[in-house]
Amino acid sequence: MGSSSPPQIREEKFYKSLEGGLTKINNECIAMNGDEKSSMIKITLEVLDELIKKMKEANKLFEWLYNKNRYVGSYFDGLRVKEATEFDIDVVLKMPIIYEKCKIRRTKAYPGSIDVNLSDAKLTGDKLTKHQNETEEIYKWVDKDGYLSHRKVLKWWESVFSKLQGLTALVVNNKEYKITAFKKSGPAMTAHISGENVDIDVDLVPVIEFPKTVSPPHPIRWKDQEGVWYIVPKPREDNEFLWRLSFPDQERKVMNGLNKLKMVNRFLKRMRDVFNWRPLASYYIKSIFLWEAHERKEKKDEVFLNKNLGYLFAYFLGKLQWYLERQTLPFFWDKEMNLFVKINRPTLEGFAGRIKNVRAQMDRHIQEANTAELEKLMRSLFYPAKESISGDNKHSHDVVRSLLSKLRL
Repeated sequence: MGSSSPPQIREEKFYKSLEGGLTKINNECIAMNGDEKSSMIKITLEVLDELIKKMKEANKLFEWLYNKNRYVGSYFDGLRVKEATEFDIDVVLKMPIIYEKCKIRRTKAYPGSIDVNLSDAKLTGDKLTKHQNETEEIYKWVDKDGYLSHRKVLKWWESVFSKLQGLTALVVNNKEYKITAFKKSGPAMTAHISGENVDIDVDLVPVIEFPKTVSPPHPIRWKDQEGVWYIVPKPREDNEFLWRLSFPDQERKVMNGLNKLKMVNRFLKRMRDVFNWRPLASYYIKSIFLWEAHERKEKKDEVFLNKNLGYLFAYFLGKLQWYLERQTLPFFWDKEMNLFVKINRPTLEGFAGRIKNVRAQMDRHIQEANTAELEKLMRSLFYPAKESISGDNKHSHDVVRSLLSKLRL
């Protein structure tokens, strides 16, 4: 399980020499181009609006239930690495129910998830008369005891898109954008959209929003985090009535203003991609930063949050190693849930061992003022090998060498 405390690192000034080079690396291979970012998001949202119209035309129940889109995931959290080619959209459904009368239960056997009973939440009187049709439809999603099935909701969600299979293009502002596929991926239906200067995947996930008047059940974190929250129909075979909790607004509040931590988050994601560590999901990396940001803010530790970039990079490398060695990463909102539960022990041990080796090499090269070896190490973290050795990528290689030579030791 590893030690009970995070690995120790050197003092802040020891890593100061990394800052300039890391900033340049961020600009070259991690940060997104501002103009491209603005253009891509504008096009994506316009195409999405048109797609939602088509979905409403194709499915009456969707027209009744559709409320709004919520823009979530790495791109909208400021954690996306390099290219704006994938977008996560929560499609919020407005259920014809009395939310305050829902029975929401979190059981010890399933931390991080809840089930929802709608038996007492049905509309009455004039409101029921007004929403009779959609009420009858959504109550087909509950079992005889009143529990809402994520499986039935996802089956319906897939059926909405099945009616769009003949849709091959959308016209927005007199420009045509092709839709080449609707694919099922977890709770999402993914639309691939291409056109002039556009080649993107949009993940559309149906979610249910609970108002701030309804709090999630104990022991789910809720102190000072009042606001709307969501449940997501994440598929699982063992229980069709479990829904995953989601708190995107609250997570943005935790990370608000912490631009250095967001940059280091992107560094770790880029390193993850270069190492091809597919099991290490982006949300797992983000969770490490949520925990740290929350704890530092609770202590009013502004000094840590403003340390130099080199130190923060070294610190969070050590923190990632620590979680991997413990083979446990608690879900920020329900710490009894281990986000690493589906990653096997040898994989976690292998990841931890590699980071431990990277940290040891980095400290040694800084200590010995060995610029050449530090350059080689940093290149191995942030640039795929083919970019460094391919003749077709000589320019990329030269850029890397130029950037890393700025590491003044």
